[in-house]
Amino acid sequence: MLTATSGYFFIPTGGLTIACVAFDRTGTTKIGNYILNHSFMRPGLITLVTSLIIAFGMIQIVM
Repeated sequence: MLTATSGYFFIPTGGLTIACVAFDRTGTTKIGNYILNHSFMRPGLITLVTSLIIAFGMIQIVM
């Protein structure tokens, strides 16, 4: 559940996110005009939902 609690994909202030935007030579990775409008939003949401489903499934199995 680290993805759900960390918020790296929602607020683009992490070092890796800024570095990816800075090193992208094609121009496809960008941070939009709004805080929650950037290239990492869709992959972050998919990762968040998937990790939550797996984590809650594992909790049901273990408990």
